[in-house]
Amino acid sequence: MDTRRATSRGLTLVELLVTLAIFAIVAGFAVGIYDDYVTTSRRADAHVGLLRLSSEQMKFFANQGRYTANVASLGYPATSPRGFYVVSVSTTLNGFTLIATPPSGGVQANDSDCPRIGVTHTGRQFMETSPGTEGTNDQADECWGR
Repeated sequence: MDTRRATSRGLTLVELLVTLAIFAIVAGFAVGIYDDYVTTSRRADAHVGLLRLSSEQMKFFANQGRYTANVASLGYPATSPRGFYVVSVSTTLNGFTLIATPPSGGVQANDSDCPRIGVTHTGRQFMETSPGTEGTNDQADECWGR
Protein backbone atom coordinates (compact mmCIF):
# COMPACT_ATOMS: atom_id res chain seq x y z
CA MET A 1 0.00 0.00 0.00
CA ASP A 2 1.34 3.41 -1.05
CA THR A 3 1.10 5.99 1.77
CA ARG A 4 2.22 9.00 -0.21
CA ARG A 5 -0.33 11.78 -0.44
CA ALA A 6 -0.90 13.79 -3.56
CA THR A 7 0.50 17.28 -3.14
CA SER A 8 -0.92 20.41 -4.67
CA ARG A 9 1.33 21.96 -7.31
CA GLY A 10 -0.52 25.25 -7.87
CA LEU A 11 -3.73 26.56 -9.31
CA THR A 12 -5.72 24.82 -11.94
CA LEU A 13 -6.69 26.73 -15.06
CA VAL A 14 -10.30 26.98 -13.88
CA GLU A 15 -9.24 28.42 -10.50
CA LEU A 16 -7.01 30.94 -12.24
CA LEU A 17 -9.78 32.04 -14.62
CA VAL A 18 -12.29 32.45 -11.76
CA THR A 19 -9.74 34.54 -9.84
CA LEU A 20 -9.10 36.75 -12.89
CA ALA A 21 -12.83 37.18 -13.52
CA ILE A 22 -13.42 38.30 -9.92
CA PHE A 23 -10.46 40.68 -10.12
CA ALA A 24 -11.77 42.17 -13.40
CA ILE A 25 -15.22 42.80 -11.90
CA VAL A 26 -13.78 44.49 -8.80
CA ALA A 27 -11.39 46.57 -10.93
CA GLY A 28 -14.28 47.68 -13.18
CA PHE A 29 -16.19 49.02 -10.20
CA ALA A 30 -13.08 50.67 -8.75
CA VAL A 31 -12.25 52.50 -11.99
CA GLY A 32 -15.82 53.81 -12.31
CA ILE A 33 -15.87 55.03 -8.72
CA TYR A 34 -12.45 56.66 -9.13
CA ASP A 35 -13.55 58.47 -12.32
CA ASP A 36 -16.62 59.83 -10.51
CA TYR A 37 -14.43 60.98 -7.62
CA VAL A 38 -11.99 62.79 -9.94
CA THR A 39 -14.83 64.49 -11.84
CA THR A 40 -16.38 65.65 -8.57
CA SER A 41 -13.08 66.89 -7.17
CA ARG A 42 -12.39 68.95 -10.31
CA ARG A 43 -15.54 70.96 -9.57
CA ALA A 44 -13.53 72.65 -6.81
CA ASP A 45 -11.62 74.37 -9.62
CA ALA A 46 -14.88 75.98 -10.76
CA HIS A 47 -15.72 76.98 -7.19
CA VAL A 48 -12.35 78.68 -6.70
CA GLY A 49 -12.59 80.48 -10.04
CA LEU A 50 -16.14 81.69 -9.45
CA LEU A 51 -15.52 82.90 -5.91
CA ARG A 52 -12.29 84.68 -6.86
CA LEU A 53 -13.98 86.37 -9.79
CA SER A 54 -16.93 87.31 -7.58
CA SER A 55 -14.52 88.97 -5.17
CA GLU A 56 -12.88 90.84 -8.05
CA GLN A 57 -16.31 92.02 -9.24
CA MET A 58 -17.03 93.39 -5.77
CA LYS A 59 -13.71 95.27 -5.78
CA PHE A 60 -14.45 96.61 -9.26
CA PHE A 61 -17.87 97.80 -8.10
CA ALA A 62 -16.36 99.50 -5.05
CA ASN A 63 -13.93 101.41 -7.28
CA GLN A 64 -16.07 102.04 -10.38
CA GLY A 65 -19.64 102.08 -9.06
CA ARG A 66 -20.73 99.41 -11.55
CA TYR A 67 -20.14 95.78 -12.45
CA THR A 68 -18.29 94.73 -15.58
CA ALA A 69 -19.05 91.99 -18.09
CA ASN A 70 -15.43 91.96 -19.23
CA VAL A 71 -13.44 89.35 -17.30
CA ALA A 72 -10.15 90.80 -18.54
CA SER A 73 -10.90 94.19 -16.95
CA LEU A 74 -10.94 92.37 -13.61
CA GLY A 75 -7.40 91.16 -14.20
CA TYR A 76 -8.61 87.60 -14.28
CA PRO A 77 -8.33 84.99 -17.06
CA ALA A 78 -11.49 83.61 -18.64
CA THR A 79 -10.67 80.14 -17.29
CA SER A 80 -10.69 78.66 -13.82
CA PRO A 81 -7.29 78.41 -12.08
CA ARG A 82 -6.54 74.86 -13.27
CA GLY A 83 -8.27 75.34 -16.64
CA PHE A 84 -11.06 72.78 -16.21
CA TYR A 85 -13.75 75.46 -16.73
CA VAL A 86 -14.40 78.56 -18.81
CA VAL A 87 -15.86 81.41 -16.77
CA SER A 88 -18.36 83.90 -18.22
CA VAL A 89 -19.96 87.00 -16.74
CA SER A 90 -23.30 88.64 -17.35
CA THR A 91 -24.28 91.89 -15.67
CA THR A 92 -27.31 94.01 -14.96
CA LEU A 93 -27.47 97.47 -13.40
CA ASN A 94 -27.85 95.92 -9.97
CA GLY A 95 -25.78 92.76 -10.10
CA PHE A 96 -23.90 90.05 -11.92
CA THR A 97 -24.02 86.34 -12.59
CA LEU A 98 -20.92 84.19 -13.09
CA ILE A 99 -21.10 80.83 -14.84
CA ALA A 100 -18.39 78.16 -15.06
CA THR A 101 -18.78 75.75 -17.97
CA PRO A 102 -16.44 72.90 -18.91
CA PRO A 103 -14.99 73.51 -22.39
CA SER A 104 -16.16 71.02 -25.01
CA GLY A 105 -13.55 68.34 -25.46
CA GLY A 106 -12.07 69.11 -22.03
CA VAL A 107 -11.67 66.55 -19.28
CA GLN A 108 -14.75 67.89 -17.43
CA ALA A 109 -16.98 67.91 -20.51
CA ASN A 110 -18.48 64.57 -19.46
CA ASP A 111 -19.72 65.95 -16.11
CA SER A 112 -23.42 65.59 -16.89
CA ASP A 113 -24.41 66.02 -13.22
CA CYS A 114 -23.11 69.61 -13.08
CA PRO A 115 -22.79 70.97 -16.62
CA ARG A 116 -22.87 74.65 -15.56
CA ILE A 117 -22.06 75.98 -12.09
CA GLY A 118 -22.86 79.56 -11.13
CA VAL A 119 -22.89 82.24 -8.47
CA THR A 120 -24.61 85.63 -8.30
CA HIS A 121 -23.71 88.98 -6.75
CA THR A 122 -25.76 88.01 -3.69
CA GLY A 123 -23.64 84.90 -3.18
CA ARG A 124 -26.37 82.50 -4.28
CA GLN A 125 -24.76 79.34 -5.61
CA PHE A 126 -26.64 77.38 -8.26
CA MET A 127 -26.28 75.01 -11.18
CA GLU A 128 -27.83 75.04 -14.63
CA THR A 129 -28.73 71.98 -16.66
CA SER A 130 -28.59 74.17 -19.79
CA PRO A 131 -28.20 77.92 -20.38
CA GLY A 132 -30.97 79.69 -18.46
CA THR A 133 -32.42 76.49 -16.98
CA GLU A 134 -31.60 76.15 -13.30
CA GLY A 135 -31.46 72.81 -11.62
CA THR A 136 -33.05 71.96 -8.30
CA ASN A 137 -31.65 72.98 -4.93
CA ASP A 138 -30.56 69.38 -4.34
CA GLN A 139 -28.60 69.44 -7.61
CA ALA A 140 -27.01 72.76 -6.65
CA ASP A 141 -26.09 71.34 -3.25
CA GLU A 142 -24.39 68.39 -4.94
CA CYS A 143 -22.54 70.59 -7.43
CA TRP A 144 -21.32 72.94 -4.70
CA GLY A 145 -20.40 70.11 -2.31
CA ARG A 146 -22.91 71.08 0.36
